[in-house]
Amino acid sequence: MQAIGRQPQRAPYGAPLHCERRRPEQTTLHGLVQQHAVSFFAHTEASTGCELARIIKDEFDASLECGILAQRFLRWRCAECGHAKLLAFSCKRRGFCTSWILLAGQQPSCEAEMQGPAPWTPGDDIAERKHAPATLRNREPIAEVLQEELPVTGKVLEVASGSGEHCAFFAQLFPGHVWQPTDPDPGALASIASWCAGLDNVLPPLALDAASADWPVDAADAVLCINMAHISPWEATLGLVAGAERLLAKGAPLILYGPWRREGVETAPSNEAFDASLKARDPRWGLRRVKDLDDAAAARAFARTRLVEMPANNLMLVYRR
Repeated sequence: MQAIGRQPQRAPYGAPLHCERRRPEQTTLHGLVQQHAVSFFAHTEASTGCELARIIKDEFDASLECGILAQRFLRWRCAECGHAKLLAFSCKRRGFCTSWILLAGQQPSCEAEMQGPAPWTPGDDIAERKHAPATLRNREPIAEVLQEELPVTGKVLEVASGSGEHCAFFAQLFPGHVWQPTDPDPGALASIASWCAGLDNVLPPLALDAASADWPVDAADAVLCINMAHISPWEATLGLVAGAERLLAKGAPLILYGPWRREGVETAPSNEAFDASLKARDPRWGLRRVKDLDDAAAARAFARTRLVEMPANNLMLVYRR
């Protein structure tokens, strides 16, 4: 049987390696799946009267992360010249993404260094803006939970706002709330300001280190933190809970989103690989246990009132006093 499609051509011996990454997030197919997957699931389940198998949803979710640098990646670095290339992980569980094509006649004299996640990539339109591709996948499911958990109106403090895309999206979706984005990184603050420019219900972004006891905010009606706990030292999460205790009135929500470990629930292989890549980058990073957060929250008089399973093996956790 003859293989269909163009076969990679082997480079002459000694020729330099050439790597070219496919950019799935820019393809029509990726955009269609991103936009319609949730409604497709709902329609299918409603029309058949049966819930789709979890593995089907997981495969769709994984396909939206396949080849996306913002999820996790390997960095190949040449020991001789120092040149580096990023290899995005694949949803096929083969360790790296086949979107990369290596055309070579010899093995590279490179060492692999685990990296990830890339919090964002440069935006194409405005210089200051950063882009976190994962926001396009998770912002609507997160918003559905926020609609049920946020107070009718009030000030929402977002800790570790990153690129600012979540804040800009939520501010337009919830115009009755005042949004206060924060981040410790100057580049992130510039990106947040750019994404949120012209939104009347978004305050100027503030520099805030979650681990610090000195926050530039003295009150809030809700605290939201997305994808921080696993890419920061544990002290940052402890500081987040302590800060929420200082700022929130009784009954106000502390809401977290991200990948977490749960006792009695097997961690998905993709999350195990993610955890390994995080720890290789910084030993202080990695997936946290829900129980550890529950204990830290209880020490501050918070109790978990809700746990919501989200796409791509993520969770939303809600705490109140």
